Amino acid sequence: MLLSDSRNFEQFRKGNENAYEKIFHKYYAPLCSFAQNYLMNRDVCEDIVQEVLIAVWQKRKTFKNLNSFKTYLFSSVKNKALNIIKHAKVKEKYQIEAKFSESEAFFNDKLIEEETHAILFECYNSLPEQCLNVFKLSYFEGLKIKEIAVRMNVSVNTVKTQKYRALKIIKEKFHQLNKTIILLITHLSLSKS
Repeated sequence: MLLSDSRNFEQFRKGNENAYEKIFHKYYAPLCSFAQNYLMNRDVCEDIVQEVLIAVWQKRKTFKNLNSFKTYLFSSVKNKALNIIKHAKVKEKYQIEAKFSESEAFFNDKLIEEETHAILFECYNSLPEQCLNVFKLSYFEGLKIKEIAVRMNVSVNTVKTQKYRALKIIKEKFHQLNKTIILLITHLSLSKS
């Protein structure tokens, strides 16, 4: 330790801004280099060093000697760098968990959607032939009741009755569907716990 370093340190402790500026310039580059042992990003390293060097001005009176001051500088830079690494790991872990959660939610949504389609298909195929024909013409082709009656060569009342029966059967199946979806959602929720 040079005598001039010791005098400069004492002047710094007393609040001399010129002494602080000398300390800042003396330790800035070595501290940045030291920080780069932990972090690859030069800008982040410089930010850490600047924060530490600004903080020492506030704490200047608490340092007993130059050695404790140097130890504080390097320890502070190291701790800040390690905190950034730790934060980055936590952030990465959160992002992985979020992606997993999103993919799990996507899977659950698709499972419910597929289950719904399966029940609808089953419902559709369980309709008696005449109900199925009326249903197709009414809902898939958009025909009106009179047009369906003409095309199928049946009365308007027959079309109305078959359409009513089809809707009743579908409504009953949907009631079963609601129960199935509720059970499925409950099962998926319990499997997460």
